[in-house]
Amino acid sequence: MGSGKTTAISNACRILSGDGVSPAVIANDQGKYLVDSRYFHSLGIPGTEVTGGCFCCNYNELDAAICKLAESENPSVIFAEAVGSCTDLVATVVKPLMKYNHSGFEEITFSTFVDGRLLITFLKNGDLPFDPNTTYIWQKQIEESSILVVNKADLIAPDEMAFLKARVPEYFSDKIVLFQDSTNDQSVRKWLQVLPQHPANIYGKSLEVDYNRYGAGEANLAWLDESVEFFTSDGSAQKVARAFMVAFTHSIASRQIPVGHLKFMLHNNVEAYKFSYTSIDDPIDPEMYVGHPSDHVTLVVNARIQSSPDLVRRTVSQVLNTLRLQHPVNITESNVSFFAPSFPRPTYRLG
Repeated sequence: MGSGKTTAISNACRILSGDGVSPAVIANDQGKYLVDSRYFHSLGIPGTEVTGGCFCCNYNELDAAICKLAESENPSVIFAEAVGSCTDLVATVVKPLMKYNHSGFEEITFSTFVDGRLLITFLKNGDLPFDPNTTYIWQKQIEESSILVVNKADLIAPDEMAFLKARVPEYFSDKIVLFQDSTNDQSVRKWLQVLPQHPANIYGKSLEVDYNRYGAGEANLAWLDESVEFFTSDGSAQKVARAFMVAFTHSIASRQIPVGHLKFMLHNNVEAYKFSYTSIDDPIDPEMYVGHPSDHVTLVVNARIQSSPDLVRRTVSQVLNTLRLQHPVNITESNVSFFAPSFPRPTYRLG
């Protein structure tokens, strides 16, 4: 979570389209109202989504989504972005896709993304700011990768990058490691060039996973999805929506609650903007966005944090109630969903 997969995929799609290669995307999440799906749509990238569970537990839905895209869009490349809390993907997704292959695709590759700043913390301290069971998932995600993309290289200081490049080969000698800035075309192109050189049929024995720890790690995380509409009469709706994002991220940060990611998609009558925040980012900057004045904007909120679902929901409600007192605004909420993920029960698990 929060490793920059969506940014990498969106820029890869843009690059491929410019090269005459037609891409498509399948988004995935435990929730049902996804910022990422709306973001890809806003960029004009063909795609669909698998919601209400990870790819491994909704394998048949993933298979159907691939077949649907193959028929409707005829893409040359499909990026399937698994939910960031999922592991054991080789045994439960990659190998079943290779074995059954109902859509007739030619090859499959598998990449794991990690925020380089989190990796530095782990290599130096042997720990992360998450519960041990949640950290266990993170470790297993890296363990099963053959292509490990150490992302957000542009946010890493030179001395820290030197540390990473010295230590990573020692820890991950069995992997292809890319140090990537997913906002940089040349860096993303290198990833795209590596992919076809390392198809997933190189995998041997599947990962050994303690599903009790895996399930406990996911259960420590709270999901919240909802749409919030802001109505004003003075063109300030987006200003109030921005104030919500600022106050919500500051509230989470001030409580030192570990964050997988907080994602927001802001729509007005003219534009759509996406904003993200993780545990190692600064809370959202109130000056980050100045758009067109509007009396009506919609904000889609996706929160994945290490907390109780009730606490996340209460925090949202408290921030919105404060805004109602501070601004001449009418605020409505819809599609509200908050929960902890259920125990992972994959459709298939191949050794």
